[in-house]
Amino acid sequence: MDSRRPFNLPNWTVLPPLALKGIGTVLVESLHSYVRRMMEITGISGLDLASYLHDQTGGLVSAKWTSRPMLGLGAAEVARIKEFERLTGMRTLRFGTLWAMSDVLSINSNLYGAKSRQWCPRCYAEWDDESYEPLLWSIDIAWRCPGHDCDLERNCPACGERQFESYRTARRMQCGRCGCGLGHNGRRSKKPMIMRWMDDQCRLLVEFCVNPRSEPMLWGDYLYFLSGLRESAHAYGDLETHMRTLLYGTDLRVRVQSQRPTIRTLLNLCALQGISMAELLTSPRGASGPLLFNPWAGLKHLPLPAASQARWIYVTLRSIETFTRRRPPYLPPIEFFVTWFGVNLPSLIDADPALCKRYIERCARQVPTCRSKNLYRVFCRCINKLIDKPGSSSGPGKLLKKTALMMELNSQEAKKVALASFLARDCLAQSSVDSLKAEMTVRHALEWLLERWETDGEALGLGLYVRA
Repeated sequence: MDSRRPFNLPNWTVLPPLALKGIGTVLVESLHSYVRRMMEITGISGLDLASYLHDQTGGLVSAKWTSRPMLGLGAAEVARIKEFERLTGMRTLRFGTLWAMSDVLSINSNLYGAKSRQWCPRCYAEWDDESYEPLLWSIDIAWRCPGHDCDLERNCPACGERQFESYRTARRMQCGRCGCGLGHNGRRSKKPMIMRWMDDQCRLLVEFCVNPRSEPMLWGDYLYFLSGLRESAHAYGDLETHMRTLLYGTDLRVRVQSQRPTIRTLLNLCALQGISMAELLTSPRGASGPLLFNPWAGLKHLPLPAASQARWIYVTLRSIETFTRRRPPYLPPIEFFVTWFGVNLPSLIDADPALCKRYIERCARQVPTCRSKNLYRVFCRCINKLIDKPGSSSGPGKLLKKTALMMELNSQEAKKVALASFLARDCLAQSSVDSLKAEMTVRHALEWLLERWETDGEALGLGLYVRA
């Protein structure tokens, strides 16, 4: 009988069992940063790693290497996380993602993709062997580094080019276009209070996701929260249009279309309810109680617009400014520009109340109310004809004869409408719109709009943000 003690073989893993850094803190390392470290240590290429994951997950994960951040949203991302945990033997890699919200958040959830990213310039300047990129950098609504309390940057400081994703750390710290280093001392700009509140809520979201848990937040909890808001809304009575639109749209997307919310949607609901992100995530049933609709000023700003919507607000204001500067003999209602560019009227007025007030007052003074509707209908027909034939060289004279026959306008009124439509066509032309869009990037549009709102601090309902 063999009396030797049994030999215990070590529990080897396919990949080195590297530890995720910063677990349990808002500075937790992102899984994307973790995988880059793993690839640099082992020398594994991204294509080989993607092919292996593709085979191990039964084709759920793509066989092509992607630079998109691995944030744990969607079935493919969850499968990728579980496979990485199996390969390394580390069961905590999920806490470097938004896995805790994988059953609730939409895949397209205000997160940076393969074509853009943000970083802390001081973190890059002080980079060493122990450095890594936090998960918070992947959320585009967040704008402040939790470590250095300075602004996160999205463009090269030298040429202004946005930076693409890359799995090589050395290439990430220099501009992909001009080669300039992206690390420097950074800056601390004064942001609107609403942006500071949004940044705090993003940190609370990350803190919720990094705390170890066995299961993600349930979709049913979010549905219960929305049903509580709906009941509170019915008990409250008549709601402002913007509140009713926000609740109806969110409820419709969830119950009828089964669409998951984005991070911006969660921020809207937190602001409307007067709660923090932590209260929504840790106690969704209790947070849906009767706190709804306190009489805060500034709720007209809800819902918080998307960055693309803020950009269109900028284009609309500039178009109105250019049009009025040309002194047109007739001014269409401001609703014409709102409808044309597809923006929200209260948000437009809040962005530049002086310009909008002057325009509305001039519209009210120009013609009697009984004639204004006819003139506006004729103006819209003229604009549609001019836009449909952008190459037409005919002047207002030819259009004047046609408009005089419409709605029984006299020659003086028809002349005003025809000339105004030609002036408006130049402002609404695609070339003019493209030049205005080039002045305001999508990434800076939301910040610009919130700064305009901040000029009237009382209108923002600051009690909301203090409470949260």
